[in-house]
Amino acid sequence: MSRSATPAVPVTLDIVVATYNREALLSRLLESIRIAEQPPGMRIRTIVVDNNSSDGTRALVERAQRGWRGILEYRFEPVQSKSAALNNGLSVVNADLVGMLDDDEEIELAQPVIDGGITE
Repeated sequence: MSRSATPAVPVTLDIVVATYNREALLSRLLESIRIAEQPPGMRIRTIVVDNNSSDGTRALVERAQRGWRGILEYRFEPVQSKSAALNNGLSVVNADLVGMLDDDEEIELAQPVIDGGITE
């Protein structure tokens, strides 16, 4: 099988995002994940862990779930701590690959990948 061929068994990726009262920034991150090109044969699950927010974080994720490609999961962590929130998300991870993104990040669309490595 060549490197560009789609694997027979899908590769899975779980992305964990811990967030606290950053609804606007989280919205931008989720939109960037939603429109990013997904590698062929990869199944992606995004896990948003709400770290006891008092803003509209939960409603934002629920709206984003409608029409989401793949899985967008909402979890709530009442203990106010980024570590507790990440541990909450990591406790349900079952993918081949795991990534963690901060709620103030965005996926850059123009990041070409060549032969499995990021170009300069």
